[in-house]
Amino acid sequence: MNVDDKEITVSAIIVAYNPDIEKLKKLIISAHHQFSHIILINNGTFSIETLQSITTSFNIKYIELGENYGIAYAQNLGINQAKNLNSTFVMLLDQDSLLTANMVTALLSAHTKIEQENINIASIAPCHRDQKTGHIGDVIRYSPLYSIKTTPQQNSSIPIKSDFNIASGSLIKLDNFFKIGPMMECLFIDWVDIEWGLRAKHKGFLSFAIPNIILDHNIGDETKLIMGKPINLHNDTRNYYILRNATFLLKHKKMGYAWRIHTALRIPKYYLFYSLTSRNKIKSLRLLASAIWDGISSNMGKIKNE
Repeated sequence: MNVDDKEITVSAIIVAYNPDIEKLKKLIISAHHQFSHIILINNGTFSIETLQSITTSFNIKYIELGENYGIAYAQNLGINQAKNLNSTFVMLLDQDSLLTANMVTALLSAHTKIEQENINIASIAPCHRDQKTGHIGDVIRYSPLYSIKTTPQQNSSIPIKSDFNIASGSLIKLDNFFKIGPMMECLFIDWVDIEWGLRAKHKGFLSFAIPNIILDHNIGDETKLIMGKPINLHNDTRNYYILRNATFLLKHKKMGYAWRIHTALRIPKYYLFYSLTSRNKIKSLRLLASAIWDGISSNMGKIKNE
């Protein structure tokens, strides 16, 4: 790749956890010609032979973990592998995302323009379109009492400043990544990208989303209309991680007072909402109560009964 006469290399890091093989193939087909390297990490117990056959077809670097070590661990492993390959940038990708044509080149161009303004960039990302609903998500910044949401205008290329970017599709310069530090592995899953983005902000690095660059992405296990609004829902285990990690991160000053106040006010709402929308409400009430306690007591990592 060549942007502004500077040779750069971009490695894609795909973390797979028991993937839908057809969706994974579509992602790889949309991605393989846009990157110098693709690193696929099998972060589960899915058939090794099936994934290896895909990686052989597309000349992909394959890493087998044998069990689920969490998204943060897998991302850090992939990023270190990209460093060993002398990559300049990495792009994090979920297994069910789908790139548009020339997305990487467009993001690199936007990164260069912003960097020329002497801005330290944490990550730059497309805006995300939910594959189930077609809805393009807002770009979020935090204030103590509410989220400041900017609705992307698809005909605009003007970067939108964000407090964080969703991991999938995020383009990160490796030099900056190692200045900010690795993903927080004790979180296992959920809030990993938000914690990293706010930690980067605390260190003087900014995140941006580009409104006319779109990534198709699957959000949540299912979507339900609640009071006329589409809401993405997760299973009880994911809700445990969301609530536990949010509680845990309240203790971290680097998250910023705005996020900490904003989230502290919402934890009771999370608890009630997740319990009421669960298929097993009594079990969920108990599980989420333990999530809050585990966050307070810093009992982190993988949930024991998963």
